[in-house]
Amino acid sequence: MRFPIIFGLILLLFFIPILANAEMNVQPGNWVKYRMDVNVDSDNDFIRILVGQLANQAFTGSEDYSIQDLDWLKMEVLEVSESSAKVQSSASAFGKESRVATFWIEKNSNQMFDFVVPTNLKVGDRVGNNDYGTIRVTDIITRTYDGNSREVFVLESKSSTNESGTVSESIIKRYHDKTTGVLLELDAKITMANVLLGSVTAELVLKSIEFSLPSQSISGGGCLIATATFGSELAPQVQQLRELRDNSLLQTKYGSAFMNTFNEFYYSFSPAIADYERENLIFKEAVKLAITPMISSLSILNHVDMTSEVEVLGYGISVIVLNLGMYAVIPTIVIVGIKRKLKNRNTT
Repeated sequence: MRFPIIFGLILLLFFIPILANAEMNVQPGNWVKYRMDVNVDSDNDFIRILVGQLANQAFTGSEDYSIQDLDWLKMEVLEVSESSAKVQSSASAFGKESRVATFWIEKNSNQMFDFVVPTNLKVGDRVGNNDYGTIRVTDIITRTYDGNSREVFVLESKSSTNESGTVSESIIKRYHDKTTGVLLELDAKITMANVLLGSVTAELVLKSIEFSLPSQSISGGGCLIATATFGSELAPQVQQLRELRDNSLLQTKYGSAFMNTFNEFYYSFSPAIADYERENLIFKEAVKLAITPMISSLSILNHVDMTSEVEVLGYGISVIVLNLGMYAVIPTIVIVGIKRKLKNRNTT
């Protein structure tokens, strides 16, 4: 039985131009294992079966088993030099592993295999083009893989064509580790429609189930909930929080100690909330309503001089008391007042 050759990933995510000043931080020993799922749907049963068979052969290299039979796909960096990196791809089906391909990534050339991207990307950067449109960095967020939170670049490409009576649309999202640039997740949806043959939709999900990558320090990470709430790291509210953290709090001993303690608590739940915000618009608006007063109160700290430990401590306690008043004392007073009015009305 032949084992899978990872041609599917190459076919979908071929070679793309990279930034001229690209910084590559991938190291020997970095590897990621993925689980792959492919779903093909069509109103024409013949086309659905045919596309499904072609997808299986492309991704597995075998007619003996389907994509669902794959235990995992693995990409591992073997060597890194000044100009290139040697990468090995392997796979497992029915509990048997095989080394199937080895190739080189030219780091300083105009093209590279996009298993790994530069680590100096910013939101808005154009990474390159492929058959599915222009690839841009749309966000920097935190997602959870194998129980670990990782900061990732979100790369998106979209395209829509109408040629010879065939309409096709594609939306592809890729999530690359911010520290190494390594691909951790891919979500692709491609739809084609033809008057004679009907429509067919193919969805591919490739997601990390295990990895060996350097640990990340989230202490200077993104404002996850605020970014998800206001839509971008470039939103004024998010930039305000980042400036307060970087330019004021982290410049003092008390501020740094507070941020270390806060981050341990904050990043224990914020990735889940941020992910759910992107899935549920009503929840997103509720979070926006809840955190806007707090962000407004924190804006006060951007307009005061906090150059000493005492000033940081004093202003910090003042803002904490102010927020306790807004979120606890005032609602409590309102609730008590309403209860008293209802009680008086009932007694009369």
